[in-house]
Amino acid sequence: MTHCWRQVLSRQQPSCGCARAILLIAALALVGGCGALSPAFVDFALPAEYASTETARGHIPIYFLSNAQFDTELLQYFAAIGLDVSDPNLRPRIRVIAEVRFSDGSSRNLEFLDGSDINEMVAFGENEGAFVSSDLTSAPLTNQVVQCDVTAIVVRPEDIEVYVPISITEYTWEEVENVGMVRRYLRTYPPRFWPLRVDDVDENLNVVTTRNLGIRDAPGPLLNVTCGSVIMFALEGALRVPFVGGIPSWDDDDTLQIAVFPGRYRVITAVR
Repeated sequence: MTHCWRQVLSRQQPSCGCARAILLIAALALVGGCGALSPAFVDFALPAEYASTETARGHIPIYFLSNAQFDTELLQYFAAIGLDVSDPNLRPRIRVIAEVRFSDGSSRNLEFLDGSDINEMVAFGENEGAFVSSDLTSAPLTNQVVQCDVTAIVVRPEDIEVYVPISITEYTWEEVENVGMVRRYLRTYPPRFWPLRVDDVDENLNVVTTRNLGIRDAPGPLLNVTCGSVIMFALEGALRVPFVGGIPSWDDDDTLQIAVFPGRYRVITAVR
C-alpha cells in the first residue's frame, strides 16, 4: 500500500493493483463511515495498546512518504566514495512527528520514518557502523492509525527532519600576518538528521531569508478530521549539500548556503 500512495502522491499512473487498493480504501471511507476499518485491520496496523478485537468504532489511517530526491552532485559524490547508487528508488530518509489532538483534550505524537538507509559510514569500514543512527537502520514506518474524535493533526516544520548521510566540514577565514586571509578548519558535522525551517518573511510576507520551506509549502494543521478519512503527507524536493573543491563543506560566513541547507522542499497533504 505504501508503494501505491507513492505513485499517487508523485503523480505517477498507479498500477492496476495499486488502483484497486486505493479505490477500496476510498470506498471504505465513504461508505463505511466510522465502522469502515475492520478489527482485523486494526489489530494489524494499530499499536498494541490501541488495538482491539471488538467492533471498531472508527479509525483514521495516516500515511507519510518521502518523495524527495538526492541532488545529482551528491549522488556523484556517493559513487566516488564507493556507495551503491544503482537503486532507482534511492531517496533521502525523512523523520516526521505528527501531533494528533483529540476532542477529549488529549494528544498523541506519531513518528513516521521513510527513505533509504544510505550512509557514508558504510564506505569507511565496519567499525564506524556504531556511529550510525538507529533511526537510519530501523525499518521504515510509513503509516499509523488513530481512533476517531480527532480535532487536529499538526505537523510542525521543525518536526520534519532530513537525514544528511555524509559529514559536512565547516571552515572559517582568518587573516594571518604576512600571509593574508587563510581558510582554516572549524568543525565537522557528522551524518545526522537536520530539522527543516520555513523562510523568514517580513510583515508583507516578502521573503527575507530563503530556507527549506516556503510559507505556502509548509504543512498547515488539519482540523476536525472526519471519521473514516485517510490522511496522506508527502515531502517533495531535493537534498543538496554545498561542495568546495570537491569536499562537502561551507564557510561559516556563507549565510545563504547555510540558510538553505539541507535543500528546498514542499509538503503535499491529501485527505481522502
